[in-house]
Amino acid sequence: FSVIHINGIHHIHVVFCGCGSSVHTQQQLLHHGWFPTTIHQPHMCATFMVLNHFHLQMLHSKVTATHFIATIE
Repeated sequence: FSVIHINGIHHIHVVFCGCGSSVHTQQQLLHHGWFPTTIHQPHMCATFMVLNHFHLQMLHSKVTATHFIATIE
């Protein structure tokens, strides 16, 4: 599982709750402040912090997503 954060892209092992009363994996990620990159079977997400940071950078300096990712890699 890959997580994009302001200090880089991290590859970690994630175990989702699979018990009978558990919520969907997307909701579990959102609950922890991670925004999934896909709806079905997410394997990557971006933290809310990095999304907010990108939003501010885009508003003030018109940075593209490609350039933004290059700066945190």
